[in-house]
Amino acid sequence: MNELSKIRQQLQQMADEVRVKVHLAGMEAKDKWGTLEPRLHAYEKKAEDAVGHVADEFVNAGQELREDVTKLLEHLKAKVESA
Repeated sequence: MNELSKIRQQLQQMADEVRVKVHLAGMEAKDKWGTLEPRLHAYEKKAEDAVGHVADEFVNAGQELREDVTKLLEHLKAKVESA
């Protein structure tokens, strides 16, 4: 599996986890997910079309998006655990 495919798969799994937890965490988390989810969809659409050197751009963008989604997941986990 190449790096781009790996990142896309991780982002899809993370998005599924966020969707499950976001309703428990309140409006702040829903608002944050509301800004990340469209980025995730746009990334997926563009990644499908990426080839050759362009794929490297999407690997970098995917890594950045993965970091942002990871931060949200950490926030959601802490909020759910403290509830």
